[in-house]
Amino acid sequence: NVKQAISTFIDYQKLNSGKKYGQELYVVFGQGDERFGHQEVRNVTSDEILAFLTKSTEGQRQSTKRYKYTILKSFFNFTISLSTEHFPNPCDTPILRKTFRIA
Repeated sequence: NVKQAISTFIDYQKLNSGKKYGQELYVVFGQGDERFGHQEVRNVTSDEILAFLTKSTEGQRQSTKRYKYTILKSFFNFTISLSTEHFPNPCDTPILRKTFRIA
C-alpha cells in the first residue's frame, strides 16, 4: 500500500540523499499518507494527485508547487521500479506537467 511505499522511499532517500532531504519528504508526504495511506500504489489516479497537490500547495509559490510535484513523481518512479507489476506513473500526465511547471 501507499503508506508502506512512502516509508520505503523515505528510508531510501535518507540513506542516499541525507537526513535533511528525508525530513522534507515527511512534510510532503504527511498529508498524502492520510489521503492515500491504505490504497494500493497502482490504484492512485492522476485526478487524485491533482486534487492532493492543488490542496496541499494552495497559496504557495509556483517553484514550491513544482518541487512537491517532482518529489511525488520521483516517488512513483521509485515505487514502479521496485514493483513486479508495471503500471503508469499517475504524475506523468500532460495536465499535471503543465499545471506544475515553472513558467
